[in-house]
Amino acid sequence: AVNVEALRQLCRLRATDELRFPDNPHTLRRELFIVLKRLDSSNEMPVVWRDGPPCTRVGRKGRRYSGVSDVGQLPKELQKDVEDIMERVGASCWDVTRGLFTLPREVRNALRAPEGLDVDQSMCHCYAQRSRHAPEDTPKLRHYIENRTECEAFLDDRDLAKELFRGLMNTGGEPLIRRVLHKANKTLQDMPKFVLEFQAEQSALLGKDVANHPELARQLPPGTLQSVLNEEYERKNTDLLAELSSTFGLVNSYEHDGIYCLAMASQHSELLARANAIVPVKGTGPWSVETAVEALRQRFPSLSWDEVDEHWELQQEKCMEIRRRCLHGQKNFPKLLADVVPYHRLASGYMVKEVFKAVPVREDKMCLMFFVDGCWRDQAAASASALEDIVRDVLINAIGRYKGDLPVVVHQMHPQVATALQRMNGGLFDMSWHLSLDGDDTRHIFAYNDGTFQDTRDYTLKPMHPGIPVTRNADRPYPGALIAELEAKMTEEGLNLAEILTRVKTQEMFAATHVEEPTPCLALPEGFRYSPELERDLDRVASILPFYEIMASCHEDPPTTFHVLKGMARVKAAPENFEEARFHQGEGQNGKGLMNALFRTFCGEYHVEPKADVFSAFSDPSGTSIPLLQLRGRRSMSVNEVEAGVKMRSGMLKDLRDQSSFVEARGLYKDPVRFRPQFMMNFSSNASFEFRAIDGGMRRSFTAIPWPFKFVARPAPNSNERQLRNNLKQRDFLLANVIPSMEIILKEVDLMFLRDSVSTLVEPRTQSILACTAHLFESLQLQDIREVLDSIPLSPNAALASSQGDVRKFFRDHDAVKGLKLSGKQLDRLLQEVLAPKTVRGKRVYSAKGSEETFLNVANEPPF
Repeated sequence: AVNVEALRQLCRLRATDELRFPDNPHTLRRELFIVLKRLDSSNEMPVVWRDGPPCTRVGRKGRRYSGVSDVGQLPKELQKDVEDIMERVGASCWDVTRGLFTLPREVRNALRAPEGLDVDQSMCHCYAQRSRHAPEDTPKLRHYIENRTECEAFLDDRDLAKELFRGLMNTGGEPLIRRVLHKANKTLQDMPKFVLEFQAEQSALLGKDVANHPELARQLPPGTLQSVLNEEYERKNTDLLAELSSTFGLVNSYEHDGIYCLAMASQHSELLARANAIVPVKGTGPWSVETAVEALRQRFPSLSWDEVDEHWELQQEKCMEIRRRCLHGQKNFPKLLADVVPYHRLASGYMVKEVFKAVPVREDKMCLMFFVDGCWRDQAAASASALEDIVRDVLINAIGRYKGDLPVVVHQMHPQVATALQRMNGGLFDMSWHLSLDGDDTRHIFAYNDGTFQDTRDYTLKPMHPGIPVTRNADRPYPGALIAELEAKMTEEGLNLAEILTRVKTQEMFAATHVEEPTPCLALPEGFRYSPELERDLDRVASILPFYEIMASCHEDPPTTFHVLKGMARVKAAPENFEEARFHQGEGQNGKGLMNALFRTFCGEYHVEPKADVFSAFSDPSGTSIPLLQLRGRRSMSVNEVEAGVKMRSGMLKDLRDQSSFVEARGLYKDPVRFRPQFMMNFSSNASFEFRAIDGGMRRSFTAIPWPFKFVARPAPNSNERQLRNNLKQRDFLLANVIPSMEIILKEVDLMFLRDSVSTLVEPRTQSILACTAHLFESLQLQDIREVLDSIPLSPNAALASSQGDVRKFFRDHDAVKGLKLSGKQLDRLLQEVLAPKTVRGKRVYSAKGSEETFLNVANEPPF
């Protein structure tokens, strides 16, 4: 009799659809479903028994085993009934004839009738062997029987101890001992002397058994001889127990070393007392699902024991229907297959519907999204191929194997798979899920390709799962071991990075808030330095954390170094309140390329490097904008080597640097996609940057950072040249030596400087950054003045001179110059840059620099 309620409770658990025991093609749920379908109206399950081969070979009746592998092995009167069950259940002959005893111990106990009692002979092999030999020949055996717990304690695992001592009783020797010790992570030194003494005694007892049973010894190997002799004792006592229990209740099943009987709970104690008078026994039961689940949870802790699948039975029924149709040569099952596949559980433990998503073009099976490496992949042909393979595997598993061969339909099923894919793609599609990809809710997630992500709200490492809608990862595993090693070195040196950064922040904020002339943004006074003690601690940090040492060598000004680090920390944390674009300037070979290599290695797929023309050329709003679409879900954007004369679109840059705005992009033949920019913008160039227009918002949110040194193979002394290190751009070197320290520093910098920031900029700025930013905008103003000059008519060979004041007044009152809002000193300085005084016929005039023939005649062309 089977406990149906317990059976259904177990089947509902998601873990049963994830669990496959060794050498078993079925999941545990599939096995339990077969049991469920075999039950009759009284919840009883018919079982076919067979004798074990060793006993048959010597003409003795010994152990009995449930289940047969082929219908032809059954008695003729059972063959038709078993074939009917096989077709109805859709399982093999062995599946529909075996007993619960073939299931794992924890499962079979829970499925037995709830009022049952399992009466097993205690250590039956040991008692059987002792009964054949004189007491003086078995001192070690008797010691083991009387002190079993003590003898097995050194292994810490009852099953391994059973394997060891049972194996020694069946002629196991040194190979067995070494194998068991290896499984238990023990050595020969850990093994007590008693084990070797027990082995020696067993060898002597085997010799006596061979001498006492010469006929059996000639037919059987030594180990099998022991089993056969023990089975005689075991079967004799089992029959006595069955005869005894018949006076209390019904014998439900005969088992290897005991019986399972249905008796009233009040009779259990009396039955066990009488059974012990026959032979030492142990009794267990009744069992519960809770006990079974807890035991399974201990063995397989990573499975989903707390999650439930409500529709498990419907899916199993559909699989059974597919098998029935295939057996009858029917091919009209693509809809059934399309219904089953989304709920098929993969080796990862996730269901197909959790790992694959379809795109709006449902007919195009090549356009799928699938979850791999901790993020979602879009429009990959590999995903369609993988899904097609899964559909084929599900079909083969649903059909099963009969007589060693698959039905012919399996080899001609491509149309079935294609039709099922087409139906299934539409069922998998979820517009709301697609719109949530890389949305605001994922801003705090920084994923790695080892199936984990870091929650940047508290920097905890968590397992990734398909319910998180992100499409990027760092393309590297989280370097936890290397990070722990670096943190241990910091501790050994007595350096607390968080405490050091606190001192950096304190000194910077004090200096920035006590300047005599306030600036539009928080800035450090000229010549500011950290205290000598803090600089010594930072030098010690640089000796342990390579990333800080590399960045410090590119600037040699600790406050500027920390300003750069604060900007880089935004990459991982993706804070929402920052609205800043950063422009890196230098003459080449000065570290800007290294910074991009660090971003590229650290961020992986979170980093993107579009071409400058994406931000300079105007595109058709109704056309495709694939480069813009590739910015979705990124954390870092670098535009490298912007050429001189390329004018970038100011409005577009303002939208991208504002993380509260929406960007709209369109793929090929797709609907527009709207997303918020989450990335930090970095532009680098050896020339000056140019924009189509400049306003106050851009002046406030654009920051220029100088890279003053040049890295060469042989630096000249007393110059701005520094020693070149060729390996700093190699990915393998960066992953092993730089990225772990980068993880440590950027985390602490984010926690200290970005978390409580009320500004939309990285502050405070140093004097070198302020000067570089001012130079950037002066260059832009110069550019505007030149454009104004080009727009004003110039008279050739002007005869009438004009004074400098007239020239200044002319430009100051011009509409284009008014928009620049320049002071008089600024205008004079800019005019000196773009105009040059000349004397013509004794008169002083001004011409544009570089022009030989055209001069400005202000007097003849009044400024209005």
